[in-house]
Amino acid sequence: MRIAAGLCIALLLAPAAVAAKDVPGVIASGDRAVARSLQLALPQDAIETNIEVGRVASDSYGGGLLGALIIESMDDKKETMSQSLHERAEATVKPLREALKTFDVAGLALATTRGAVAKTDWFQAQDIIVTDDPSPRSRAAFLNASATPQVAFVTYRYDLAPDFTYLRVIADIALVRKPAAGARSTSLPEPFYGQSISSIVQLRTRSYEHGENVASWAASDGKLARASLTAAFGQIERLIPFALGLGPADIKLYTAKNRPKAFAAGFYGPRIDIGEGAQAGTLLWSNGLIYVQPAPAT
Repeated sequence: MRIAAGLCIALLLAPAAVAAKDVPGVIASGDRAVARSLQLALPQDAIETNIEVGRVASDSYGGGLLGALIIESMDDKKETMSQSLHERAEATVKPLREALKTFDVAGLALATTRGAVAKTDWFQAQDIIVTDDPSPRSRAAFLNASATPQVAFVTYRYDLAPDFTYLRVIADIALVRKPAAGARSTSLPEPFYGQSISSIVQLRTRSYEHGENVASWAASDGKLARASLTAAFGQIERLIPFALGLGPADIKLYTAKNRPKAFAAGFYGPRIDIGEGAQAGTLLWSNGLIYVQPAPAT
């Protein structure tokens, strides 16, 4: 779960950020050794920002016209605050976006995906097609054109913490079965498997001033941000095979009430393992895999 400071709530979870609740997070043995085409989607061309908005509405005003007017005014205030914070974040992040203009995130995502599926022998990825359109219509067209019994969708996003103290790469994975021969549809069948993997890299020295954190990422033509994105994708390459290999017993083990918990980068959940050495990281289970590590020492 996301833990926010004080009365803040994090506006971090886009619809694609986590796997659908009803989609299984494990792959049945009969669905593993099957050829599949893969669509890799990276729908953004720059690192995204996030904001946190304080709680400005309450249900304690009761009913009636007065309560409705107060809540409506609070909703307007929240929208105004959100817009202001968004504009401020977009202005603050400019130096980092400028520094990353020539960094090939799409190429890194493709290399990561190729490496990850190559480590999973039974996955049998036949083709990897790159797109910037992960819409249901695009996915349905890809499924209809595919000649394999299954298709895989891997969608990447990368963004920053609201206070710019960490950057994050998210990989959402979904597997879909090909409809019966001759069946075509503009809608996409429900996935039979879905997992979300988040790979977070934190600044070693963090400031309360957002601009100072951005300056740390962007210094020397974005040297630290580039190294950290590379490190984040490196963990994604390691964790995709791990996620694909999970079985029911693993999920039960990681979600057991008595499993040791850990806190990292504002996330809290059962601890799966903790790395060692200078690049020690923490792997959590919180509606998916979350790996948190310090930024590389540059």
